Amino acid sequence: MTPQRPWFNRWPADVPRTLEPLPEMSLFRLLQDAAAGFADKHATAFFGTHMTYRELLDHVERFSAVLAGLGVKKGDRVGLLLPNCPQYVIAWYACQRIGAIAVGNNPLYTQRELEHQIKDAGINVMVVLENVYENFGKVRDTSGIREVVATKLTDYMPFALSKLAPIKFRKEAKKEGKPWPPIPAGDRVRWWKDAMDSTGPLPPVATIDPRTDPAALIYTGGTTGLSEGRHALALQPGVERDAGGGVHLGHPAGRGRHHVHPAVLPLVRHRRDERGDPPCGEARDAAALRPEAMPEGDPAGEADVLPGCPAALPGAQRGG
Repeated sequence: MTPQRPWFNRWPADVPRTLEPLPEMSLFRLLQDAAAGFADKHATAFFGTHMTYRELLDHVERFSAVLAGLGVKKGDRVGLLLPNCPQYVIAWYACQRIGAIAVGNNPLYTQRELEHQIKDAGINVMVVLENVYENFGKVRDTSGIREVVATKLTDYMPFALSKLAPIKFRKEAKKEGKPWPPIPAGDRVRWWKDAMDSTGPLPPVATIDPRTDPAALIYTGGTTGLSEGRHALALQPGVERDAGGGVHLGHPAGRGRHHVHPAVLPLVRHRRDERGDPPCGEARDAAALRPEAMPEGDPAGEADVLPGCPAALPGAQRGG
């Protein structure tokens, strides 16, 4: 029996208080189901570029082949040193597809914090945004990293913006006294776009026990010391409840409407009861992504559902 909660006083009468019993399925299966039922609906929105669920699944499958080609197998830890961007969503679900454990790494961490987290999690393959490479580059060799996939924010931007953004990045780096390009020519990295254009054979979907196999490592913020990791299981009841709850709250008839969720919280810190939330919120709606952790207002100009925390509300209100 579901205990009484204060918010039930304002709960719509036709929305159930619980969705249990929950189906036992992997998080990659959620994405597969979304792509099958909502193939042409938008999955992500990023600076005016939209990716459908069909396209997202294709990119996820291709990047899973990239990871498999780098020797990543079930149970291996893959680091994601990325802000909110399509690459995070793609890499996260690619890990789920092959049974690897996704580890979100905060792009704002210092060298000390980053090195601790990499070693603590046992990461040996890192996906990193070039703009935040500097601190990582100084600890990659001492942290046990054997493979690095580097990506650019412009990889999924509209054509015109992808040409203008590097000019801004270069000016900002010069103003802050940082190197540009941020990845030294001698550092061995594999570039995202090149890797995605030359993938090997598609690996099989991993056999997952949703109740025992970890899907991700979610780290604490480290405000009272070094950050600590918590396993998120591949079934993650909190995720299932969020997905199902989104359906019922968004539309009384169930899966009849496509919503847009602005990703105003950093994907690296998404958590609920120490279980990691999937990067797309509900696996059928669109995530409006921005690299900033807390953007003001609606970055895609189309959001109608705001999953977040109290600190996110003032910005959303200012943005209308």
